[in-house]
Amino acid sequence: MLKQIKMISKVTLDNYFKDVKLYIVVSEHKSFEEKFKNDFKVNENSIFVFLKYSGKKISLNNYNDFFIILKHLFKKSIVISEYYNFLPRIISVFSNSFSLSIIYGVLTENNFKNFYNFRLKFFQKLLTPLFADQFIIVNRKYSYELIKKYFFKQTVDLVNMNREFKKNIKHSKNYCLWISQCWEEDRHFEIEKFQKECITKIGFLHDLIIVKHPRDKVDKYLNQKSVDSLNNAVKYCESNGYPKHVFGISSSALLEFKDYGVNVFKFENSFVRDFNSSNVDLLEINTLTFLELDTTTNVN
Repeated sequence: MLKQIKMISKVTLDNYFKDVKLYIVVSEHKSFEEKFKNDFKVNENSIFVFLKYSGKKISLNNYNDFFIILKHLFKKSIVISEYYNFLPRIISVFSNSFSLSIIYGVLTENNFKNFYNFRLKFFQKLLTPLFADQFIIVNRKYSYELIKKYFFKQTVDLVNMNREFKKNIKHSKNYCLWISQCWEEDRHFEIEKFQKECITKIGFLHDLIIVKHPRDKVDKYLNQKSVDSLNNAVKYCESNGYPKHVFGISSSALLEFKDYGVNVFKFENSFVRDFNSSNVDLLEINTLTFLELDTTTNVN
């Protein structure tokens, strides 16, 4: 177990694990893979295989990766993912691998409604949502407390990752970011309607760039300025200067921009409050009303 860390720029996995032959990084979205590469370092002799999954479909970068996994079935290997959904758990079982969950996002009690505490570890791996052998929580104190509460037998570490733009980043520009979420795609139609209203009202006052969610429909923002992911949004800021403000509803990306020291605001209505009711981390973000929106022009 790694000792408590105050603030770091990279995590060395060798402090956790020794003599690992193969790391299998399983990601639902490209952004997790990019974060992992930025935030973690390992022994140069270790082999990496990156898998992507969407729904029940798994894809390899190339066919050689399949044979690499087979070759290391009885050697020390670790499967790394963020939220340990069914597919990452299945991959860890059938590859005979230790499972490591690295969580960047926000968890609430709602994530544990279907929690099962089986006595046999094999059934936990197969049937308990979010189950992993070990957890590393990045910057999210409440997510850390929840994982400790429900997975108290596992090693759970909180690492406070330092977030800084490149040193040569320019001074603030007169543009703002909206952190999109796939409300319609997840059948939260009233919140999607509210999201569109927020985007329209902010667009009247600011040069607004939308940070798309990986599961947003392809044609969702065809006629609006947008970037494809949180990582690309950070790169955009490094090239064009600090955004004046970052707006959104309940995305963990709002907290990540707050980690970078940017002015962050969230909007709420009754549907959003119900959705966010147990989201302690988001309470750190100031809530803005439409009546207060025009005054943000003068907020530093």
